[in-house]
Amino acid sequence: MNQNPLTLHASSCSASEALAWMRNICGPHRLQASDRAPVVFSHHGVRLPGYGAVLGEISYGTAVRLQLDEVEALQAYSISLPLQGAQQLCGSGVRWRSARHCGLVISPAAPLQLDMDSGCRKLQLVLPRTAVMKEAGQLLGQALTTPLQFQPDMPMQCAAVAAWWQSLLHLHQHWPQLAALYTQPPMAQTLEQMLIRGLLLVQPHNYSAALQAAPALADTQPAYLLRACQFMRSHAAEEISIEAVEQVAGVSRLKLYEAFRRYLHTSPMVWLRQYRLQGVQQALAHPDAHTSVSATALAWGFNHLGRFASAYASTYDELPSQTLALARQTAG
Repeated sequence: MNQNPLTLHASSCSASEALAWMRNICGPHRLQASDRAPVVFSHHGVRLPGYGAVLGEISYGTAVRLQLDEVEALQAYSISLPLQGAQQLCGSGVRWRSARHCGLVISPAAPLQLDMDSGCRKLQLVLPRTAVMKEAGQLLGQALTTPLQFQPDMPMQCAAVAAWWQSLLHLHQHWPQLAALYTQPPMAQTLEQMLIRGLLLVQPHNYSAALQAAPALADTQPAYLLRACQFMRSHAAEEISIEAVEQVAGVSRLKLYEAFRRYLHTSPMVWLRQYRLQGVQQALAHPDAHTSVSATALAWGFNHLGRFASAYASTYDELPSQTLALARQTAG
């Protein structure tokens, strides 16, 4: 294992060595490796020179379980996206599955269990807790009074989330060429500020509402756009026409479309379809004994099951029946 101030590289066939290395980066946690195959741990990354965030790729070569608790809490936020394979996060009776189109955010002080399958190789950004709290406080214009907790699942179906992940992937893939610029003292912290503030803006958390009203975000979403989105959320199971959305918003169709493009980077009906798909995916990923694909799709307003299945597969890289089967297999 090698480490210098910027470049991080570790390879090991020892679970204890892998744990020690990642504890040094993320903070306290426990690691349990599968008995079915040996550990082949690999971590390649860089420690960014501003706040000391760590960006890199990590894999274990076998199925592993990472356990986190409130007593020995992480010292950082861990944001990861599988490049291959999948992972699943469990906490408070809820499961979040993460594959190529959905990342995960693990916040400090949250009792959680993370399962990575044997083929999981993921991009990971580790942000120091103090850095995230500081940047959030600056955006809010006041210090945070309680810990900042992100929503764990980070689906790329949201255009802004996808843009954040693309920026991170570009930085990771082209770091050797970009390092000459971003290691310059005036630029070092600016890069990490951009990543942290972008995350705070695109990923829901317990300060999101306050952040939207903060003076630093003067260009907030207009009330008519919020009305349109809330109407579609409330009536997602029903047939919704663009005329109905336009009427609720109280503005012309042109103005409504311009607002969706400006603030949400999509159109009203595409936004509604993605919202419905996310609802179906969450229901199939956390099923009860009576959950079925067809009933769930119909409950979320999809009346043409063939088109629904095609849109679902295009979004999540698997059929809805596969999501349901995997969830039941994991739960069983």
